[in-house]
Amino acid sequence: MGHEAENLRTNEPDKTWRSDGLHALESILFDHNAARPVDAVALINCNFQSTATLTLRRGSTTSTVDITETLTPGTTDIFKLITPGTYRYSKIEIADGANPDGYLECGVAWLGQRTRYDAGFKSDFSFPEREVNAVHAMEYGTRHVEALYSQISMDLEWEGLDDWEVGFLNKMWSELKGQAVPLFFIPDRTIVEGYWVRMVDFKRTRGISDYVGISLEELSRG
Repeated sequence: MGHEAENLRTNEPDKTWRSDGLHALESILFDHNAARPVDAVALINCNFQSTATLTLRRGSTTSTVDITETLTPGTTDIFKLITPGTYRYSKIEIADGANPDGYLECGVAWLGQRTRYDAGFKSDFSFPEREVNAVHAMEYGTRHVEALYSQISMDLEWEGLDDWEVGFLNKMWSELKGQAVPLFFIPDRTIVEGYWVRMVDFKRTRGISDYVGISLEELSRG
């Protein structure tokens, strides 16, 4: 039994869309309610095979014939910086009829605009990874430890900033409402690697020039 496509909008990668079996071509149409600028796409927590064919179509009508992009599967997360355009409709087409799972699945489909801010950025940021476990106290003082999931964090730093530059980063924090709105973070656009994260901390230190630290935390995939 499939899971509804509305799950792709929850921003929670463990709440997936799932097809009701396999078909030669599966397609999902998105109505953005108005023409919106898009120059990046990310598909999070997917089960598509590396041999699958993924196509993103965009347009002013539901036929989505104005512009076409090919996406490259291969990992559970797929992203691409695409040709900028402003359209109301987007359609993702998936041809993966031999998927061994017997269905197609995806947790988040994100289409939007990228933000890049290089001024004062320290490229040697920390990248801690932790294992999240549940520990239960047992009889006679023993403990039972249940492994839950792995989680990656990122601590980003900018230094030597003026008030305008600090204000830009603070506006990003404010518009994402702190932890409320997740984002797709690409550490290096030359490497096919990205993370679905929330901003969990914003720190500003005043001095002769300002320092800003932003902490990101990867969302669990269930």
